[in-house]
Amino acid sequence: QVKAILGGITCPTLLIGGDQGYFHQYPDLHMRRAYISQLEYQTVTGGHHFHMEAGAEQTARLIHDFIQRA
Repeated sequence: QVKAILGGITCPTLLIGGDQGYFHQYPDLHMRRAYISQLEYQTVTGGHHFHMEAGAEQTARLIHDFIQRA
């Protein structure tokens, strides 16, 4: 089911994860990322709430750049 749902995402997609967060430690994430055909994966400094921690500015920059390319 996960493969079918993620495989159905056909638009450009940005996934950002903290280098100390849940996604970084989740072993199946690497496999599941491959299911999304146009996925861009970026890692920033921080844990689960990296967007409210030290990685906030970097996160904003990544989102801005991604939207500009879309």
